[in-house]
Amino acid sequence: MPPMRRHGRVCAGLAALAAALLLLASCGANPRETILGVWRDERSADTLVFLNDGTLIATTSRPSLVGPPLRTPMVLRYAFLDDRHLKVSARGFGVETAQVWEVVSITRDRLELKHRTTGRATFKKVR
Repeated sequence: MPPMRRHGRVCAGLAALAAALLLLASCGANPRETILGVWRDERSADTLVFLNDGTLIATTSRPSLVGPPLRTPMVLRYAFLDDRHLKVSARGFGVETAQVWEVVSITRDRLELKHRTTGRATFKKVR
């Protein structure tokens, strides 16, 4: 086969491979949809519930002065800044506070978040 013809076939093959890879990448899980649902921390009973309207319900165990720890739900807001960063905000007493969490990884059943001061947390999807 002449070199020019071989070169043309190689270029066509590379173009087809690039198109297939782009198609596969675009079919990947959308973190904005994958995150929806109930997630439980792997090291505690703490849960995160991500709702479609941007509501985040975080239930954490807080120490109690008497008796067992209290399960305290907090209603927060969340928004994706991009596919790798979540802004979580709370409003109280007329003041809004916000934190940015890095989405280290997310699959159908596992979520790993990282905050610059509190570190990493890994969650398993409950439903």
